[in-house]
Amino acid sequence: MNAPLSVSALLAVDRDLFRLPTRSVLTCTKDYRAFWSSQHTVTFLRMQSGRLYPRNQLEGIATGLFRGMSDFLDALPDMVADRFDRPELIDILVARVDAFRRTMVDDVVAALVDAEYAEGYGREVEFFDDTGGRVDVFEGVADDMTMHVDSPVVDAGSMPTLARWFACQVYGNPFEAMRTVAQDTLTPPDRASVADVARRYMRVSIPGGFSGAYDPSLTPYFDEPMADMTDRRIEMIVFAGPAQTGKTAALIDAAAVHAIIADPTDLTIVQPSQSSANDYATRRLDRIISQSPELQARQLPSPGLLRKFTAGQLVGVAWPSINTLSGKSIPRMLLTDFDRMTLDLEGEGSPLDLARARTRTFRSRAKVIVESSPGFEVDRDAEPPVGEHAAPSAPGILGAYNAGSMGRWFTLCQHCGEPFKFENDRLTYPQNATPEVAGHAAAVVCPECGGLHTHEQKRDLNACGFWVHAKPDATVKSYWLHGVAATWATWEAIVRNLLAARKHRDETGDATRLKSVVNVDFGEPYTPDDQVSTLEVAADYRARADNELAPRQPPILSGVVTTAVDVQARRFVIQVHAWGMGGESWIIDRFNLSKSQRMQPDSSYAPIAPGVHAEDWAVLDSLLDREYQDANGRVLKTSIVVIDTGGTDSMTANAYAYWRRARTLGINDRVHLVRGFATRYNMRTPPARVQLSQADGNPRSKGRKSGAVPFWVVNTNALKDEVTAHMARGEPGPNTLHLPAWAGDWFFAELAAEERTAKGWAKRRAKANNEALDLCVYSRAAFIILGGENGKLDASMPRPAWADERDVYHAPPQQTAVQRSFGDLARRLNPT
Repeated sequence: MNAPLSVSALLAVDRDLFRLPTRSVLTCTKDYRAFWSSQHTVTFLRMQSGRLYPRNQLEGIATGLFRGMSDFLDALPDMVADRFDRPELIDILVARVDAFRRTMVDDVVAALVDAEYAEGYGREVEFFDDTGGRVDVFEGVADDMTMHVDSPVVDAGSMPTLARWFACQVYGNPFEAMRTVAQDTLTPPDRASVADVARRYMRVSIPGGFSGAYDPSLTPYFDEPMADMTDRRIEMIVFAGPAQTGKTAALIDAAAVHAIIADPTDLTIVQPSQSSANDYATRRLDRIISQSPELQARQLPSPGLLRKFTAGQLVGVAWPSINTLSGKSIPRMLLTDFDRMTLDLEGEGSPLDLARARTRTFRSRAKVIVESSPGFEVDRDAEPPVGEHAAPSAPGILGAYNAGSMGRWFTLCQHCGEPFKFENDRLTYPQNATPEVAGHAAAVVCPECGGLHTHEQKRDLNACGFWVHAKPDATVKSYWLHGVAATWATWEAIVRNLLAARKHRDETGDATRLKSVVNVDFGEPYTPDDQVSTLEVAADYRARADNELAPRQPPILSGVVTTAVDVQARRFVIQVHAWGMGGESWIIDRFNLSKSQRMQPDSSYAPIAPGVHAEDWAVLDSLLDREYQDANGRVLKTSIVVIDTGGTDSMTANAYAYWRRARTLGINDRVHLVRGFATRYNMRTPPARVQLSQADGNPRSKGRKSGAVPFWVVNTNALKDEVTAHMARGEPGPNTLHLPAWAGDWFFAELAAEERTAKGWAKRRAKANNEALDLCVYSRAAFIILGGENGKLDASMPRPAWADERDVYHAPPQQTAVQRSFGDLARRLNPT
């Protein structure tokens, strides 16, 4: 047997390469040196083989040992490069590791062969059958005959070997099993490219579609991304593009086949949903395996959505969940159809960010691949991205693209030879023609010479295509391909679909079909024609702001002050409104309460945590004592404080506890809890705009339960409609809401954070702040609770000039019995 191999054989490198002694290199691998002696390995496996494990158990034991050794060898280049801060040595070290592995596997296999014969598994066994004839049996070969081991003619010296022969028939030759595992696991990857492995071993079979061997020449725009898959300098590959490009075959299927055949590596393929994960595993991945003898030969029995292979690698199919994306580390994570996944997975962040976190420990061996057609609309409120290659601001796949190298697909004009972007804006067709005629006439025009290219020339245009990156040295390589370059999409079809979808939108007002065509056929994000940005709405609100309104000073025409509280995770957001005759109002104060009354070890006040510390709510007591003085010296005190209770369960419970405390202090008539509901109850008629309820949330509760906490149900859709209408009034008058010019741009952005949709009010951006708008709604609810809409407060209000010219307007809703019970509340609060 050859001399034992050790790590020193690998690391006996030139001093000029590392500029440090070889002995220093060994210190980073000292804990693993015992595993590298082939004699030690064979001794361990011989001990296991004597226990007569079934073959599958022996394979599992050997796989566990050899797989651990293989994983360490895979990680060794990173360990050495990190030790000497020389990342440029990765490729050299990988080549040395591969050479070491080839020597190592030969030595281990040779040692196992020697051990096999030493144990008698390879010796010829001599014994006789019933007729007395001599039978030669070579170990591991099963003969169809009955053996009589108790026959007197059997040589006693052959008994141990004969027993092993029988054991082989039942359990299998353990050394043969271990040799197979060692060769499958320890043999270094053949370092073939992903495209080459896919061409040799992968067949694509789509029912009703393309069927045949994978041909990389049909989609030359994937040559570079597929090469990136084996480049250890690239951390992530992002590919945005339309349907009919072959994204799944090139970036997902081919990566899985390469991991099975050429580079044994665990990987997980993440589909948008559980149903799509099941469909991909059974209808796509299993078909690819079943149509390749090489893949079939490597597959082992596998449960559920996990596929096991002989080299120990696991290929899993999953869908976005915390368990999938926050569990154990995986070196390769492949996310497909990313824009059909949620942007925030159970509050833990983007599935892409979680996937990257799972691969981080594998350093240069890690790879994340994400592909999708755009599915989100352009975010006109976001900061426009910088650079000629940047995509419009949009979440999802294009957001990931903008964070990477930003590669765009170029081609060469077939007329003048000049390069140009092979993208949708180069597609030309008759604008006033029918969809069928326009599609048939579609062509691509060269921006340099004006030469036209027909659809028949698309393959030539792609064949001479090349990627140009804005940031070519980025470790995240990102690509954006447009629909005009998609191999299996015809220009006639995508133009016809576009014009037909536009016509449908114009006739019905429904843009769903148009959005799908823009996303899926053209590979671009959709921008609604009538979309108004938050910035535009905010600018309009600021233009209407009242320059004469002073901070913390109620106008002389006001007579009542209300305070609204929005509860956030780390603060209370406070907004104060002054009210005049006919529901005219002014925003006179806005501030946050972010410090509690709890002392920290450094004698400072701890931050507020309304959902954790019920005692933090005591800071709201001061709101009842606040006074506001107008220009004439008249002082108005807060009449009522309304507090939102629609947060987490713990926040709601603490809000109830605060109200009970207010009741104990005798101030509960000035403290009211409100809860917004944007949708209707499960009732035949919708709830009132503001309606009193019980702590169980049932608006139909009769009477008052003992110990129950009352709160007001607010129909936020209805009141937001009213508040935005009140802000839109351009002159003093009934219900006019005066906005403060002293507020910052952030305040007007909060007012404009939502828009009215067919289903109700919704945020324009998922994480936009909308506190100002919500607090305007709650302030209006406070006015209604006080009976202001029924004129109960007008008697104490200064009479404005507009009231002398017209009748004071009051809203006409029917007053409930509960609301009438609050009819004298204003008189108690304003005894004068």
